[in-house]
Amino acid sequence: MKRVLILFAIIAVILTGCTTEVSTSDYDQQTEDTKTPTATPTTISTPTPEPIEFEEESEDIVAQDPFEDFTAKIAGVWGNLTGGCYFENYEDSDISSGWFESDALPQSHIRKVLEVAENVYRVTIEVDSSYDEDGNAYDGYSYEVTYDGSADGFEKSFIASNDTTDYLYIRLGNNMDEAWEYYTGTFIEDYNKLAENYKGKLRESPVGIWYTENYDLFDNWAESYSIELSGDGNALCTGWRNKDSGIYEITEPGKLRITFDHCEIDNPEIGGWDLVEGFVYTIDMDYSGNDATIKINAPDVITNLTDGVLHRKAR
Repeated sequence: MKRVLILFAIIAVILTGCTTEVSTSDYDQQTEDTKTPTATPTTISTPTPEPIEFEEESEDIVAQDPFEDFTAKIAGVWGNLTGGCYFENYEDSDISSGWFESDALPQSHIRKVLEVAENVYRVTIEVDSSYDEDGNAYDGYSYEVTYDGSADGFEKSFIASNDTTDYLYIRLGNNMDEAWEYYTGTFIEDYNKLAENYKGKLRESPVGIWYTENYDLFDNWAESYSIELSGDGNALCTGWRNKDSGIYEITEPGKLRITFDHCEIDNPEIGGWDLVEGFVYTIDMDYSGNDATIKINAPDVITNLTDGVLHRKAR
């Protein structure tokens, strides 16, 4: 019995040792095979944004004075059927107006140019003091004109506009000799063809002296009246015993209204002109070419001027 027990004890010891050795070995191998590898830390690189560079405001952004650009385009001789102008591209930008009579006219200069749109310029012109055709002295003055060359870039034509009127001009040449040769050639025919494109679109000038029909100071003196409309918007009506002044405004192409608010009559009781205090009347005028019709709107009658027909003295 003891032998049997000893034998079992020896076997148990052997088995225990083998089991321990195998288990340890298997664990170690299993550990090597199954252990999770250590993860290497990953660094996420965020790109550094490039610095935003703001361009400094360039001086070129500031609007440049288009003086030189305009004077270069306009230099030369231009004309229409009633007058002309000569732009000399000198440093003082001289301008002459009228038909090749610059020596007899006051000197004018371009003083300020503003480009309001492509090939459209608002120009301030200064006129030197001088004498009028009657020899009367007058002070210098300035005025503004819009020169619109957008139709063809000032190559052949432009439209000059003041507050009341549009004038179509075409290029006659670069100098007086070229201009005169063209003017005595095909100028009028060419101008009329071009003017057809603008028919009904331009404000026709009413400037000039308009006379009542059958105007005759000797044989028809009581009904002979004249109405003078100037380029600055002023109006003057003169006739038998009347001298009225005021202003006019173009209401639409070919139509205007005259308002006379300074009315004088030749008063025999005082032997001279007498102001009619507070008297105001208007005249509506439709005009085309050198012919016009008028309608008088007056609360009282202090003039012999009546509704009817006027004719403008041609140049």
